[in-house]
Amino acid sequence: MIKVIKKSLFILIYKAGELYLRHKGVSTGADCRVLGKAFVKKHPSSSISIGSGCNLISSVRFHPMCNQPVRFNTTSAAARIELADHVGITGASLNCSLLIRIGSKCMIGPDVYIRDDDGHMPGPDGTWPGCDHLSAFARPVIIEESCFIGTKAIILKGVTIGRGSVVAAGCVVSKDIPSEHLAFGNPMQLRPLPENLKYKNDGEAAM
Repeated sequence: MIKVIKKSLFILIYKAGELYLRHKGVSTGADCRVLGKAFVKKHPSSSISIGSGCNLISSVRFHPMCNQPVRFNTTSAAARIELADHVGITGASLNCSLLIRIGSKCMIGPDVYIRDDDGHMPGPDGTWPGCDHLSAFARPVIIEESCFIGTKAIILKGVTIGRGSVVAAGCVVSKDIPSEHLAFGNPMQLRPLPENLKYKNDGEAAM
């Protein structure tokens, strides 16, 4: 009986989180699990889409390393954030002026920061004004399927991370990562993944 009650409570939590996202203009696929309240700041003409079977964790109650909610921020009409099916995100921030696309089965760890623009552009008077017109200088961020992004990694604009790659904790990704590679450090270094961590065609780790 207790297990049934707990399961029902979690379903209510998932649905409440999903309804909040939809209220904010986010489209969600089937069977999304939203634990805790995500933060959404969406330009009215932009789009944020979340595929089926995704997990979004925004509270330390559901993950001991979650220090902040999942954050979606779009700053222009052109902005698109696209999560494919079965993506997991824990307390990461996605800031988009043009395009951030995350492939299926990716895992994004706590405090990861992904941005497809420069954040601010210098004004003629030497100040650093807000985010207006950043889309003109933005470059897409593409994370292909089955990637793992470790905690506190920073993904900068114009980067493509190849299928099945791993970004180590704290790594600053400022250039493309080939498929099935490990990226680590700042400045970033690359090395091929060992065979036991590579992915087969069905997306499962090799044994």
